[in-house]
Order: sequence, then C-alpha cells, then structure tokens
Amino acid sequence: MALPPAFTKLPLDVYYDALTFQEQDKHGKVWRDILQQLPFFGRPLLGNRHVKFSSGHDPSKTQLEPLVGDVSLAKLQARLVFDREITLLPDLSSVSDGKLSADAMDRYLAALSQRVPLLFIGLQGNLAIELFLQRQVSTHFRTIVKIVPSTSLIITATPSEPLLSIAATDLFRKQLGKAAHGVLHRWRDSIRIIRRFRKFYGFTAGLDGEEMARLLLTMATDISSVDELEAAAEAKRIARDRSKVTTKCVDGDKSGGLTESGEEDDSEIRAELWRNGMTLQPLTLWSWLVVLLGDAVVRATAFSVPEGRASATRSKRVKSDFEAFARSARITFTHFVRLPNNIRDVSKRQLSQWFAEHVAIFGAERQESWDLLIPVYVDDSCNGPDTIIDITKFSFVVIQVKNRNALVPPEKTRIDPPTVLEEPHVQDSGSATLAGTDSSRDADGAKSNAPEPLEYLSIFMQLNAVLSQSQKAVSYSCSQRGKMRAHELQAIGIEHAFGEMLRRLDKRTIDDAYVLLGTNRSTLVFEEEAYHRQKGTDIDPRVAYGRAHKSPPGAPA
Repeated sequence: MALPPAFTKLPLDVYYDALTFQEQDKHGKVWRDILQQLPFFGRPLLGNRHVKFSSGHDPSKTQLEPLVGDVSLAKLQARLVFDREITLLPDLSSVSDGKLSADAMDRYLAALSQRVPLLFIGLQGNLAIELFLQRQVSTHFRTIVKIVPSTSLIITATPSEPLLSIAATDLFRKQLGKAAHGVLHRWRDSIRIIRRFRKFYGFTAGLDGEEMARLLLTMATDISSVDELEAAAEAKRIARDRSKVTTKCVDGDKSGGLTESGEEDDSEIRAELWRNGMTLQPLTLWSWLVVLLGDAVVRATAFSVPEGRASATRSKRVKSDFEAFARSARITFTHFVRLPNNIRDVSKRQLSQWFAEHVAIFGAERQESWDLLIPVYVDDSCNGPDTIIDITKFSFVVIQVKNRNALVPPEKTRIDPPTVLEEPHVQDSGSATLAGTDSSRDADGAKSNAPEPLEYLSIFMQLNAVLSQSQKAVSYSCSQRGKMRAHELQAIGIEHAFGEMLRRLDKRTIDDAYVLLGTNRSTLVFEEEAYHRQKGTDIDPRVAYGRAHKSPPGAPA
C-alpha cells in the first residue's frame, strides 16, 4: 500500500466547486453567501474534511469568536490552541529580548505568516534554525519549498488560505480588557519579533523594502478596523448612558446615569461588537488611508489642488471625486499572495475572486511598473452582508515601492497599472463568477478584450528617501489616460509619511522599521540594489546577522 503524500504536497482549494455555475444567482452573489464559501479554500485537514469545532456549550459557536457568516476559525485553533486558557498573542512589552520565549515568538510569527509572506532563508545544520523550522513546519504554518544542496539553504513559505488569514487577522483585532491591550501592542510586538528573527534567522525585507511596505499596509487595515469599532462603541455607550439618564429622570432619580463600572462596561461593549464580527467587515478605502497616512494629511490631500489643474473650479470637482471614490471603495485583504508570473492585464472577474478570497497581490520578481495590487469594490450603496456583489464594480489600488535614499524624479513616479479587460459572463457549468456582465463579442464571435473604463488609486512609496524643504511627505494628483482615471498619491519617507501610524504603536517602532528596511537612520545608502557603508559608520549588527543568515550566540532555541 502506497503512503499518502506529504501534507505539504496536498492540493489546495479541493472544494472550489462550491463556486460552480449551479451555485450562482444570475443577479450576483450576496456577500454573506460568499463568506460562507471561504472554508472551501486552502489545504484540506483530516481526511480531506475541514475540521468543525464546537465548545460543547453552544453548538452554533466556536471557542474563537467572532464568526464571519458561518465561517469556522477551527483551522487556526487546531494549530495554535494547545491550552484553552492560553493567550494567543500576549503582550510582550514587559519582557526583555533575552527572555522572549520561543513559544510566544513562534505564535506571533505563525499568525504573521498567514498575512504577509515573510521571506525566510536559513542554513541547514544550525541547531536553533532547525528547531525553529521544525516548530513552524510541524504545525503546518510554513512549508518547505526548497533545499539547495550546494549551499544547504532551506527556503520555506506559507500557502494562501483565506480562512486562516481571516482567523489570524481576527487575533490581531481581538478585544480584551482595556482598549490599549489590543491591536497596537500586537503590532508593536510583531515588528519587534520580526526584527529579532531577522537578526537570528535571516528574514529579509525583500527587494526595495516591499516587506516593510506590506507590513505597513496590513497594519493600517487592523488599526482602521479597530478605530471604527471604538467609534461605534463610543456611540453605543453614549446612547446607553442617555437612555439611563432619561429613565432615572422619569423615575425621579436625580443622581445621574453613569455607572461606577463604566470602564468595564466599555470593555464589554467593545467585546460584544468584536464578537458580532464588526472588525471583519470590509473597510472603506478612506478610513484605511486616514490610518496609513494620518487623518490631517488625507483630508488636506483631498482638498489640495492637483498638479496640472489651473482652474480652481475644475480642481474642486476633482478633489471631491477623490474623496467620493475613497469613501465608496472597500477593501477586504487580510493577506498577500505572490503571483507566479508577470501580468500586463487582469479581468474584473479575477479582481472579484481576489476580493472574495481576502487577497492582496504582490507581483513576480520582474513585474513591470508596480509591486503590489489591492482589489477594491466601489459601491456607495453597500449594505453590509446583504450587498449583492456586482462584478462590474471592481477596481484596485496599485502600489510601487522604492527604498533608495535618493528621491525618484517626479517624471519617473508614474505607475502603469495592468489593463482591465472585459470578460463577459459565459453561461456554462464551469463558470465561477460572483456576478456576470452581458456577453460582448466581435464580428467573429470572439470574446472582446477591449479595456473597460476604470477609476483607481495609485500610491508611489519611497520609504527611505529624504524630503527636500519644498516637498510634502504626501502629495496628490489626478490624471486621465483614455478610459482610466488615476488618483495618484506620493508618499515619501517612512518617518514622514507613515510616522503618525508607527508612533501610535511605540516610540521605538520607527527605529525598528528602519532596521527592517536595512538601515539604521541613514547610516546605510541603498544604491543600485546593493548596500554600501558610509565612511565612518558601521552596519547595524542586527542587519549584518540577517544578511549573513547566521545565528549568533543567544539565538532562541
């Protein structure tokens, strides 16, 4: 009898036929129905059947809450929860680097790996690295992609599993006790742990700092989601207190309506909203940008005069269009997935699938013009889980990342996005769409590949560049190219453009971010994809160890 294949070789998405034509509605798929299909994506567990977990007290709930529709978080639970009382992502602020436990760091790294494709390259034969790999691979969080015999390099990766990425996202946004004990401390500790693993195990920031960019973009989704929960909790608390005051006044009690346990009540309100899944709803592009770049910056950007617009009346219309677009566009991404090949065009059908799978894309190694692509759904009349997804309303955010000290000339910052092609809905049993479009064929009956009208956002990120006195950290322009209208943002300097968000985590976080970029506050120059030490300065030892892929004394076992 032949042995079954290794777990890492099992196929992905074995239940993808849940999206066959028979399951479709000609008017489109309701968002809540799409969410219920997410358990069918990813690797199968236990005899090709996905684990279903019940606490035994309430069969409709799992131990980890909330649920996204009927999506179970059991896959994450099965891999991380060995003790029912364990804190999956504990607060490590009071723990020194030397006392960080391997177990706590592994749990953070495992959750992070479900969201950003941390590139890890280790040397075979190093005991600490081998133990680390064993822990990660044995819990199925990472798979061994390749072992290079000539160099003994071990390359590992994490496959895309939407349900698992949502579960990991849920851990970052989980509400426990005080508001401060939450998303900010988890991201603060995450960056600290990534920095430490870069030192010991050879994590890299990716070419041109794309890894740091992915961390920034992902971090902004979590903080924005929790900010919206905080606002909803505050509104709910005010309404509750007013109701209590009114009730007591009617009853003749003039003592007021506030309870002594107000802080505990606020915590319970936040926890209730979290349990009801509020932090897992699609985010508006506007709220995400407000966290990523700062509220004042985004509002000022929305009402600045775009370059090349001489008419104040004309610029005012363009400004309002930018804000209207950003407020009506929604994002869902919880993790990044790398494309295997370069692409020059994409269909709205493909964008809709990425959106449903909660995926953001980063291009292949030699992808031209752009590095990252985030699918967005543009609809100013979204109705939460009851929204009927229309495939014609998909667009994207396209991003280019640079990590050089020298500023890229303005004329070279234009991003050429992939062309969005028409892809008519074909009524056959093999189709797998969310909502169709009318068929469109040319004289020969072939499918039309004409580009569709599109409004989108582009962001050119220069993480390590130094601002000149005449430049703004964030600037806006708008351009029209044929049927495509681009809202273009320039973000210069990790400290200038993204410092407001990073400082919310911890005052040391910006220093850690520079280390992850491969520099220690401008002690290194990134030039022609090679690092050079400036005269009289030394490479930060954390960076040196990461590049050498060596484990110095004291590495966690």
